[in-house]
Amino acid sequence: GTATLSGEADLGELALEVGRVMVDAMALLDTANAATYGEPVATKVRLGVGSRPGILVTGHDLRDLEELLEPTAGTGVDVDTHCEMWAAHAYPRLAAYPQLVGNYGNAWWLQEGEFEAFGGPVLVTSNCVVPPRESYRQRLFTTGVAGFPGVAHVPDAPGGGPKDFSPLVELARRCRPPRPLEGGEVTGGFSHRFVGQHLGTVCDLVRRGRISRFVVMAGCDGRDGCREHFTRTALPPDAVILTAGCAEFRYIKQVHGEIEGLPRVLDTGQCNDCYSLVRIALALEALGVASVNDLPIEYDLAWYDQKAVGIVLGLAALGVRGLHMGPTLPAYLLTPAGQRFAARHEIRPTALSPSC
Repeated sequence: GTATLSGEADLGELALEVGRVMVDAMALLDTANAATYGEPVATKVRLGVGSRPGILVTGHDLRDLEELLEPTAGTGVDVDTHCEMWAAHAYPRLAAYPQLVGNYGNAWWLQEGEFEAFGGPVLVTSNCVVPPRESYRQRLFTTGVAGFPGVAHVPDAPGGGPKDFSPLVELARRCRPPRPLEGGEVTGGFSHRFVGQHLGTVCDLVRRGRISRFVVMAGCDGRDGCREHFTRTALPPDAVILTAGCAEFRYIKQVHGEIEGLPRVLDTGQCNDCYSLVRIALALEALGVASVNDLPIEYDLAWYDQKAVGIVLGLAALGVRGLHMGPTLPAYLLTPAGQRFAARHEIRPTALSPSC
């Protein structure tokens, strides 16, 4: 009846309000990170390891990383990033620490084998932690919102001061150096500020047909074999990938080449840096390339938790249509009311292979 339709409409508007709040939160974090650590710049990040013992930092909290870098200075202990923390290398203030040597490993769900191989202390700064193996449980530390039974936790300091990470430094000095997993380098740091300085070049490449389309492939990674879609997706050589979040590890290390000097993969950083992807699209619209829904942009977003779903709702709240989510849609978008909401905002499941 009327009451049901009214309730559904109210819930739909509430979902969009969640999206608007999500965009505002990402904007605040984007501003705060740039003001504190410097505006991100395009940076080549080493995938190897140093010859000294190290501490591995995973998660998202840049302040925790900074507070660890301070007490490791001059100790003979290196610091490596893991998963989405690799975005830290693009911030000038953090990159200035010589003991921040590179990125180790891949997406969060592969951490068991990677933490075991690392051989030194591992600091988890956010929720991406899986039940640890006994082989490294005694080397695992959590902090902030992260925690796990039987794992050491570094608490907040009184009065908001720096946390005491000295137990990690002391343990690292007794550990062997990390075992290498791979070599080479990848490039990140293509925030909306950096890309904004080159928008004229990007627009020219679009107008001359050198760039046929942009594909936003961003969000969360996971174990589901259907997520191989994001690795196997065949894109023409004149397409540019805009990415953020740990889904990028499905393709960021592949060789994609350049288009007249512009890398074909523009990585903006962590999942919350999807805000940069929004800003880039809106900047192209403002330059008169096309309206946001007529731009040559496709959205193929991977989700695992509510953070990625919130990003999709944020795009919907901004009026972006034609969004694809994968490897499946969240269950509440499969209810009759959810299907109607998805249809209104043109949110569709990612096109997967029949086996999925």
